[in-house]
Amino acid sequence: MKKLIFIIFSIISYEINALSSDSLKKLVVINQTQFSFGSSHLNKKIFNKLYFGGKLNDNDKGKINSINQLQRSGLELDLNVGSQFYINEKIWYVNFQNIITTAGQYEQGLFDLFFRGNSELNQEISLTKTAFHLRNHHLFHFGKFHKFGRVGITLGSINQEYNIRFGENNYVDLTDPYQWNIMSSPDIFFIENTSDFLQKNGNSLGFDLEISNSNYEKALQYNLAIYNLGAILLHSNLQKISYDTNFTYSGLSLNQILYADSSDNWLNDFKPQIDSVNRLIITPFQISATINYQKHNFNYYTGVFYRYNSQYLPKVYLGMNYTIKNKLILGGVLSYGGYTKLQIGIDSEIQLQKFKAKLIIQNFTNFIPPMNRSFGVFLNLSYCLI
Repeated sequence: MKKLIFIIFSIISYEINALSSDSLKKLVVINQTQFSFGSSHLNKKIFNKLYFGGKLNDNDKGKINSINQLQRSGLELDLNVGSQFYINEKIWYVNFQNIITTAGQYEQGLFDLFFRGNSELNQEISLTKTAFHLRNHHLFHFGKFHKFGRVGITLGSINQEYNIRFGENNYVDLTDPYQWNIMSSPDIFFIENTSDFLQKNGNSLGFDLEISNSNYEKALQYNLAIYNLGAILLHSNLQKISYDTNFTYSGLSLNQILYADSSDNWLNDFKPQIDSVNRLIITPFQISATINYQKHNFNYYTGVFYRYNSQYLPKVYLGMNYTIKNKLILGGVLSYGGYTKLQIGIDSEIQLQKFKAKLIIQNFTNFIPPMNRSFGVFLNLSYCLI
């Protein structure tokens, strides 16, 4: 898939270079990077120690909440490079995207079970809404601008895709530390990456659609968008685990199991089986809607954002910024959702002739210790070559 994308970019670059100056009026190169992590109940210290190493203490594990309170934690890295150009008076765009996300949605009791032990758990832990994922996809976007917005297609190469989801009425009852009552019917599948450029484990096909009035100079502007809506075909190296079981386990406590010799560990019975049947799933598409109102040098905006099958809570945001001498933009944004809850961010943008840079610190409260449950950076660089 990487070779295919390289070939497509080469063909497009050749066609652009072969065009006359009348046909090619402008070429804009855009580089966009977004990195963020967040949690509804954990501070950033636990992310640092899980990644860089270190001993976790009780403060790192967050507050003890209701055992069945639904929590979220996640991390994402979104890298984009692309361009916009004219061909025969029409504006086209190409974009290569590498998106890596990992997240979980789980009950507080499940977190306490693994990070605090089960000696103090004296009630049932629901697993009905529990789900996790790890994803690494390469996406190639190609399309055309229209008066109403833009339309395009997305070709995807699946590098990694892990998914775990539990069923209805699944639970773990640990009222007795040495007797577990478990009702579980999880659907688990995962795909590892391969070293082959073309023979990947799966491919996807989707479409992009934007509807907006940004082409018109109006004080009130809107943008409705959906990206990568389609299907993924997982066709090789698919490892799948499916169990529908209700059993009682008596004997060791969780800590004894985790620190037992691997040869005696009963979890070894849960080994993945190679599933040779192709699997078709819906792409992790994105939906967004934005409204902007411009008055003099002030810009007010609000919007929503959601990513499917990513344990992502729909995010709602409201912001304002101020333009200084048509070169510098400063402002703030308040948001709720995603992998965390409330965030207060800083919005900044600078434009110098053909170069434009936009930087958003998604959570300024990250620097306040009791509230530092998330951190995010959005960086957009664009340069007009012609």
